[in-house]
Amino acid sequence: MIVWELLAAVCLAGIVACIYLRQYPVAADTDPEDGFKRIWLTWSKVGTIRLAFEVGLAVFTLGALLLAPPHRIIDPLGKSLLMLSVGTSVLAMVIADKVRQIRFIKIAPFAGADAEVKDDPKLGWVVLGAMSVVLAAAVAAAIVVPMFQLKIAVVMALVALSWSAANTAAYAYIFRKPSAIDKFPAIESLIERSGIKVSWVGWSPGTIFNAMAISGNRVVLFGPISSLEEHEVLAVVSHELAHLKHNDVPRYQNLSRLTGGLAWLGLVGVVMVSGPDLTFAQLMTAVLAGRIGLLVGGFISSGRKKEIEHRADRYAAELTSADAISDGLTKLHLRGGIPDRWLPWEEPFISHPALEARIARLRVS
Repeated sequence: MIVWELLAAVCLAGIVACIYLRQYPVAADTDPEDGFKRIWLTWSKVGTIRLAFEVGLAVFTLGALLLAPPHRIIDPLGKSLLMLSVGTSVLAMVIADKVRQIRFIKIAPFAGADAEVKDDPKLGWVVLGAMSVVLAAAVAAAIVVPMFQLKIAVVMALVALSWSAANTAAYAYIFRKPSAIDKFPAIESLIERSGIKVSWVGWSPGTIFNAMAISGNRVVLFGPISSLEEHEVLAVVSHELAHLKHNDVPRYQNLSRLTGGLAWLGLVGVVMVSGPDLTFAQLMTAVLAGRIGLLVGGFISSGRKKEIEHRADRYAAELTSADAISDGLTKLHLRGGIPDRWLPWEEPFISHPALEARIARLRVS
């Protein structure tokens, strides 16, 4: 019987799909109350379905581990299950991401008819190429390296490094983009007024509304950010300047490394303990352990990250105004398809405070 394994594989694919389907854009002229109501409907629906898939992954994986006959990965049936699981997850990711892109292309009215809202495909090709090369090296290593434990260690290390390569490619992509100061000259005077050393403020056109501070005292704005009012853009930039001022970037990176490290520890640990006769059920248990590691890391780092965000909001309010950062954050959430509150079971693991909480703290301070 392979029912348990198949159901676990389907749940994993469902989790992947839900991750991509979360955000839902809303028209620029939508009333915020109505807009957030529509966003919440989609967000809570997908979040609830994802929770069901997460629970299903745990139940069916443990069921396969305890009740199903062991199907080793090296056996024909085990290989078939592995290929089916990977193929199903990749297919779910591709379809869900395509649906998300179709939804997000509707945000063109945010910045006018000439808005640059199309995704640049170069990043996708670079990341895909980097991942393909490293995964090919991982497969080769698994064939050449004699010891099972060493095989797994080499494969996992190469897969982990592939994510680092993807991030490097993404940064290289960002740094080729134009300066945001050319689009918003007022940013330059804002930086001078703050007294913070900033080496570069870039703008990357695309479909996602966002902004972030990155290493090297750099700030990057994403998406049709020009649809915001100038004072709102300045408030968003001020928020990112606060991260530079308080040296938050390495703190965020260390907290993220903690989360990622716990995830890899769970994944690799279970595989290593399982030994050379690794079964498909044990592999899915490793995946489940990795996801538990993500939850533990998210729980540990969530509170600290939320306080970092609140502090950045306060600084942005001081440098601009509480209304400017509140309005800017509201539009970023509304137009980016992010709700104004989190589902109760997600709140302890999410890095950013909910919009409602952020605005409430700004009003008090």
